[in-house]
Amino acid sequence: MTPRRILIVDNDPVMLALLGKFLTREGHEVRTAQDGAGALEILGTWLPDIVFVDMVMPGMPGDRLCRLIREDSRAGQTYLCVITALSEDELLDFRSFGANACIRKEPFHELSKNILAILHDEPLRDRTEILGFRDQPGQNIIRELIGVKEHLESLISSMAEGVLELDGAGKILYANESALRILGLPEKEIVSRDFAGLAGPGNHAAVADALRAAAGGARQRISPLVLDNGREVSLTALSVRNSKGPIVILDDMTDQRKAQEALRRAASELEKRVEERTEALQRATRELEEELKRKQAAEKKLRENTTLLMTVLDGISDPVLMVDGDLTVQLANRAARDTWATADRPDLVGASCAELFGSRYDGDHVQKILAAARSAAPCSFDLENRSESVRFERVAIDPIRYEPGEGGAVILRVADITKQKLMERDLVQREKLASLGLLVSGIAHELNNPNNFIVFNLPILREYLQEILPVMDREAAANPGREYFGMPYGDFREDLLKLLQNIENGSHRINATVSKLREFSRQKEKEKEKKVPMPIGDLVRKAASICMSQIKKRVKTFEVDIPEDLPEIVLDTDSFEQIMINLLINAAHAADKPESMLRVSARSGNSWQDKLILEVADNGCGMDAKTRGRIFEPFFTTKHDGTGTGLGLYVSKNLIEEMGGKIEVESQPGAGTVFRLHLADQQDAARPQA
Repeated sequence: MTPRRILIVDNDPVMLALLGKFLTREGHEVRTAQDGAGALEILGTWLPDIVFVDMVMPGMPGDRLCRLIREDSRAGQTYLCVITALSEDELLDFRSFGANACIRKEPFHELSKNILAILHDEPLRDRTEILGFRDQPGQNIIRELIGVKEHLESLISSMAEGVLELDGAGKILYANESALRILGLPEKEIVSRDFAGLAGPGNHAAVADALRAAAGGARQRISPLVLDNGREVSLTALSVRNSKGPIVILDDMTDQRKAQEALRRAASELEKRVEERTEALQRATRELEEELKRKQAAEKKLRENTTLLMTVLDGISDPVLMVDGDLTVQLANRAARDTWATADRPDLVGASCAELFGSRYDGDHVQKILAAARSAAPCSFDLENRSESVRFERVAIDPIRYEPGEGGAVILRVADITKQKLMERDLVQREKLASLGLLVSGIAHELNNPNNFIVFNLPILREYLQEILPVMDREAAANPGREYFGMPYGDFREDLLKLLQNIENGSHRINATVSKLREFSRQKEKEKEKKVPMPIGDLVRKAASICMSQIKKRVKTFEVDIPEDLPEIVLDTDSFEQIMINLLINAAHAADKPESMLRVSARSGNSWQDKLILEVADNGCGMDAKTRGRIFEPFFTTKHDGTGTGLGLYVSKNLIEEMGGKIEVESQPGAGTVFRLHLADQQDAARPQA
């Protein structure tokens, strides 16, 4: 037998020691690794003739390690042999991930014989059969274990968030597709990398501290975090029971920003699902180990496990059903029996799902449940139980893996989430309002700094312009036919001065907004300002000039129809200007037609509380009743391109109510929207009323 360089990869240290000593005595050069990351590290400096890989390992399973080895051009001739506890019919495609042979995981004396059979080949040849295979009881439990594993991997792989598994030293063991995209590195370069080293300059220590704290059981969050590649993410580190290292979740904030509450819910749900799946995997692994030790008593053990499963299911307070491909009940827990059982069918076996759910939900909801069950794809959705006034339930559907030709089955779970739903609604509203003061304080600070730069430089710009204009006047006089940016010189000169004035007006507007935001964040009463009567038309046109660039970009026809004989009105001009800017920009963003229109009109009212009525109307996309009912909520927005904060209409409503007025909305999908402002005269409002 030719001496060879051999690498053994197995998470079982006993098996590593036995195989290592055995093959060393046979005259081979042997190295070992307990996981995929350790194997890749060895392969970076040492190229073996053959690699024996355990299929089931934490972090990186054997099939993924084989694919990564095959991607290395240096290892093109390396012989790969996987060692598995699976049956032959379940691994007929082991060649698909680059393996040359497969050996059944058996007691050491049998396993060593099959390894020697591989090594005695001169030269090493590919195998199509699984060495050491013989039919064994307990394959249902193995399939169940693999099904759970595949379900968990599919769930994590499909997530939009990046998910990484780290070891106790903070090195990466596993990264899903989203994590690879966020970090900008291929899987081969990710594995075994120090995760803290991928954080941006100055963040390494903070990330390392967070990972250590998470490994100790404390949930950690860093947001925002700038990675070494420049991407901005939100990092959540979670501890996982019986794991040496934490789980890291990366939410890419560079391309998409999510609301804080949605992120917390997602992280909490992910943590729960990971824990549940980890417990299921650990339980299935323990059952498998016990079965392998007691092969002679496999049937008895299977019956015991079935009894245990029913005990666990009966301990679940929510109704749980297992149904076949025809949507007929095959198994029901105690809660399900208490909910649907009858004298004719006490155990529910053989009952139709349509029959059971028809007594609980309306026809549309029943069809939704049945369609989801037929698809045999994992999903969940929330429904309202028509049998009770206020009761919300979550129907979760998870497929069960079956052998080809045997059909499929799904697990249906119905959970009462009424209290959760009601608490979520209350919590969301409370947190929105509680965070608003902090938010506006930060906005005021961020706005003030760049605006100060504008304020300081505007006089300099005006001084430069005063020096340049005489020169340009002389040049234009010498070249009367010359155009500037497609305009005659006179129009260009007027437009240039108007732009400078608009910048000054905008800067003033920013200062006023910053002041109001600071007042709002400090929860102080506004100082009474001295106000003078103003023509409403002038105020509208000033606000329109500030956002005219956005209006022209999106709207074909813009009209201001305000009669000159309307009475002047005393109001907070800065607040009114902010309201108008919000309404005009929203109307411009709603434009979705080639002949888009935006019109501002005004008329007299009937009292000091309704002195003027101003309307902002568009022919854009419009809103349905559900959206109209929420547009004045803080943080609610229908803009999906990242341009909206969900605060514009909320702030506008509060501002006009502070001025003694009110705002109304009329809208229909596809027919446009009309916002109607009822403006009160604040001078009259300050006087005692009879």
